Amino acid sequence: PDEHFSMAAYAGTGKTHLLLALAEAGGRYTHLAPTAAHRQALIQRLGTAGTIHSITLYDLANTMAAGVVRAQDTRWQQPPRVGQSIWSVARQAEHLGIPAIVEATPASTLLLLFRLIRHWCFSQDPAIELAHARRVSPLASAEDLAACVAWATKVWEAMLAPRSARQERVFSLNLFHLVKWLDVAGAGIPPMGTLLLDEAHDLPGPWYALLRRYPQGWVTMGDPYQCLSGSVPHAPHAKALVMAQSVRAGEQVTPIMQQVLERHSEVLVHDLIRGSREHVTRPCRYGEGDALPDDGLRAYGRIWKLLEDALWLNSRQGRF
Repeated sequence: PDEHFSMAAYAGTGKTHLLLALAEAGGRYTHLAPTAAHRQALIQRLGTAGTIHSITLYDLANTMAAGVVRAQDTRWQQPPRVGQSIWSVARQAEHLGIPAIVEATPASTLLLLFRLIRHWCFSQDPAIELAHARRVSPLASAEDLAACVAWATKVWEAMLAPRSARQERVFSLNLFHLVKWLDVAGAGIPPMGTLLLDEAHDLPGPWYALLRRYPQGWVTMGDPYQCLSGSVPHAPHAKALVMAQSVRAGEQVTPIMQQVLERHSEVLVHDLIRGSREHVTRPCRYGEGDALPDDGLRAYGRIWKLLEDALWLNSRQGRF
């Protein structure tokens, strides 16, 4: 209940089975789902006998933000919430009076400031500094870098500024923005037993700052090869575990699966995936690409071949 684990688990190695086993074993667990669809899928698997409470990361972050505002006794103000703005970048820049610093126009400068803020949000630093500006604009002068830091701080304050219920949203607020704000504000995840973080390969980095302060245990579970963008954040002070034994695929298909993983630009999990002895998976080799079935997983080594097949599938009304 007080330990921290970071699991790198291939698809089909039993992450969901592990959750079901924990639900049957008793104890207090809270499942943190990346989306409402993941939460609903777990609830359907658990059924009415499930003892694991499930909540989405969005709902948890918004609830924590409301708690921070209530603690400050500002009940007449709305807490910051994740949401998207319909304002154009040019209108946003004009609203704040942003000058053209490094880029040619105020709008392009604001886009640069957004990149700067994103880079800072994924760092452990409590404030925006010159190092963050230098990272996104390495060729800028010292004066321009200082101006970028000052304006990025103003943009950040405007993004998180409280607003009334009828006030229009000027800036978009993503989940990692809100979590960074919670971290800087000193907020803590409320005690919810052992946290089970699903699909952790896409977990926004600022969450790990909150996890470091969490007084109870947590387990992150994810497949680095399924990371949608960037790199998988590092879980600090966690025991690293690997789930490489498939519970779906038989041993016969393991060489093909390993060839697929080797197409990746780098090795993200050093343990070799192993097939299950309880299943038989018969590989079927096709001589011609036209003979391939319309459904199933396809792995490509060349982007142009992927595009060619995607257009071909689209012409046949195939599913993606």
